[in-house]
Formats: sequence, C-alpha cells, structure tokens
Amino acid sequence: MDITQNDIDVYLTEIKEAIQNNRYRIERNPSRQDNINLFLNYVIDETMAKDILLGLTATDFSEVLKNKHRGYEHEMLYVLARMLNFWKE
Repeated sequence: MDITQNDIDVYLTEIKEAIQNNRYRIERNPSRQDNINLFLNYVIDETMAKDILLGLTATDFSEVLKNKHRGYEHEMLYVLARMLNFWKE
C-alpha cells in the first residue's frame, strides 16, 4: 500500500483535532489487549496517553494495515510506534 508523507500528515492532523476536541477513545477490550497492557504495565492515565498521542509525528509512522474485524474491513489502521519507543527510552 502506497502511503505518502502527506497522507500521514493529514491523518495525524485529523486525529489530533479529534483528541483536542475530546472526540476519541482508546479502546480497552479483549481485542485490544496491547492498549490495556499499556495502561497497566506503565501506569499511565488518560491525560498522559492524550499527551503521547498529541506528540505523534509522521516519523512515528510504521505501516498501514487493513482492518480484519468483521464489519470494519473498509477501515485502514495506521500503525504508529511512538508509544513503544517512548517506553523503551
């Protein structure tokens, strides 16, 4: 899948706008165990998570995947690695 720098910038702008307007949520359900682990293992709260998300840049981009969950196959999932790198530092 060909993703341009502009595609990533546009996506991040839209995401950050949603975050700043509190129109987002970090899913914490059985199919999002990594999200649950992030909060449990690193003892972060919603404010810290929001700050991390707002700090994402295009250089944190890793890949785009097609959503495999039934009913959401039309969605593209942008994978950003900032959180993983953040906790390895």
